[in-house]
Amino acid sequence: MKNNNSYSFISYLLLSIAIIFIFSLTFKYKFRTAQNLSFRSLTNQNSNASNIKEGFIFNKTDTELVENASKIETDSLFKIIDNKLKGLMQELGGAEGNAETKKLLTSTKKICDLESAKCMMQMINDQKAHKIIDLENLMDDETNNNCVRCKKYTELSSAIDSIINNL
Repeated sequence: MKNNNSYSFISYLLLSIAIIFIFSLTFKYKFRTAQNLSFRSLTNQNSNASNIKEGFIFNKTDTELVENASKIETDSLFKIIDNKLKGLMQELGGAEGNAETKKLLTSTKKICDLESAKCMMQMINDQKAHKIIDLENLMDDETNNNCVRCKKYTELSSAIDSIINNL
């Protein structure tokens, strides 16, 4: 019986030591993680250490920069614009994507034109009841839903037409 009690005492002792060891490791890990996450001081140190100038960055000295500033700015602006255009064309899918986009926009423009014509026909049908169709003031009625829809479809159609022409 005494032997059994000593084994249980030793096992409880080892278990308590293991629990204390695990707790200490978790607290150390938590502390290290908190230190690694406190990056404000590192950010301030890194941002104050480097000499960063806003604007265009050139690999020339200040005297050369002053002499050729307008030429360099123009060249770099053209490069930036060209890179932006190339990137946008790649986002559209290149030449094939450009053709697909034009086709899609052309179909959308046709839908807008047909919807606008449909609204116009409804407005004309509404005016037939008066036996006189006032075509001059037909598009001036802001309270008529068909008039508002017709104007919106017409604006959308002209915007899509402008986009198609620019592609």
